[in-house]
Amino acid sequence: MTDPEHPAYCFVSLSEMEFGVRIPLSAKQYLRSYYPVPTSEEMKKEETRLNQEYLLSVTATLHGEKMVTIKMLADTWPDEYKGKLETTMDRSASPEGKPMSSAIPCLADLTVAPAVGHALAIGNTVQIEEILWMPNNTKLVKATLWNASPFPDSSMLLLGKVIFQEMKCGNGTVDLSGFTLSPAQVLQVVSSLDGVKALNLSYNSEITTDTIHGLLISLPHLKGLILLGCEAITDDDLKEILSLDAKLFYNLEALIHLCLLSDKAFYPNAFVYIGVVEDRNMVTSCSLAYFSPSSIVQALTDFLRASTAEDPRDFYSQSLSTSLAPQSAFCAAAREPGQKWGERSVVAFPQSSHGVFKGEGWAFVLSLLMYQKPEVGNIWGFVRRVMKEGKDEWKPLCLDHNDLQFFIDLVPNARRLPPPFEVLNLRSFLARMVGEGRPTVAEEVIVELEGILKKLEEIRGARLAKAEDIGVFISKADLQLKQAYY
Repeated sequence: MTDPEHPAYCFVSLSEMEFGVRIPLSAKQYLRSYYPVPTSEEMKKEETRLNQEYLLSVTATLHGEKMVTIKMLADTWPDEYKGKLETTMDRSASPEGKPMSSAIPCLADLTVAPAVGHALAIGNTVQIEEILWMPNNTKLVKATLWNASPFPDSSMLLLGKVIFQEMKCGNGTVDLSGFTLSPAQVLQVVSSLDGVKALNLSYNSEITTDTIHGLLISLPHLKGLILLGCEAITDDDLKEILSLDAKLFYNLEALIHLCLLSDKAFYPNAFVYIGVVEDRNMVTSCSLAYFSPSSIVQALTDFLRASTAEDPRDFYSQSLSTSLAPQSAFCAAAREPGQKWGERSVVAFPQSSHGVFKGEGWAFVLSLLMYQKPEVGNIWGFVRRVMKEGKDEWKPLCLDHNDLQFFIDLVPNARRLPPPFEVLNLRSFLARMVGEGRPTVAEEVIVELEGILKKLEEIRGARLAKAEDIGVFISKADLQLKQAYY
């Protein structure tokens, strides 16, 4: 908690609290919480006098030592102190080891909350708006506004200016979690701001999918939307808007809702990775309800790099043994240049899905033999079914585990009717994404993934798939799905 070369100390009493937080105490203060100063009558007793002399001699050993401040405590235990330091002041140590100031907020801070409350009551916040430039006032004003329920329309301008001041010091994140704003008020405040990159609307019971629709239209460049604890948005509501208004989410890199974070969730597939290792009886998949091209390129780069290991045993152990490996790669938003794997933002809990075979979204498919020589070639590709299932006559060849050893003989039958799929390479896929209205991907990261795909072909013989290969791939995947666990 302190610099070893400049140690500091404090005592913390469970009963000694101010403004809801436990405050640091000097040795003498801690002592007096258990042994109050005796009265003059008590000090006349020799036993009391000797006891006091002993106690004071003990505390004297810490005389002149620096004390831990309340900020140090908050840095060490943020969950306990979070949000409670805004109305307290750090204690700094005097040469005698006593706090130079108490943990009492300054008079200016004490006047802010009542002033804001009065302004809300009379419906005139002009004077409050004029003090937002002062240090710490933005946080104090926002804390008071947060408690307003219902939120008054007369204070919307003030709230907008508070958020504007926060954005000037932040990275474009707007935190409206817990505010009792109506959907119209939410739209009003965020549409008045420029450069909003992420928006937190958690714990607002009035937010609906209609609100989301309006927000994403108003903020086409929004990257993150957090909707935890929004009771009016059910799992089915979110699935419906993801299906019917998928284009609204083309620019999002993070959509946080419990529907997308549960291991029991089921949502429409927007993009899925499906991998088959036939000679290990394995099929793995992880599906995303929304995606950005940058996050897909990042995930494939991270994941496929392990598949280029020279030793097949490394390849097996590192990448395709379970769905955990692709899930770990595809659960995160694209990293910033120089950002490490451990610093990535986890934004989803990908589930398994083969819905792409029925015409649901896109897929990256990968079929590799780990030990055996491929008879029809290892393949990869970005795949989409041209029409929904039921609108064409094509069906994959249905096999069971008894057919596995005869699979190669059955391949011609799987190819007999050309499957209604299109298969794209990396650049064609990304060009299609841009054509659909999604953001572009940086050239340097495209080149990096192209290099990995080229190495995958050199080491594993994995080529770009053709449309007729997909029927065989689906039959393999369905067969392995019947007998695999992942």
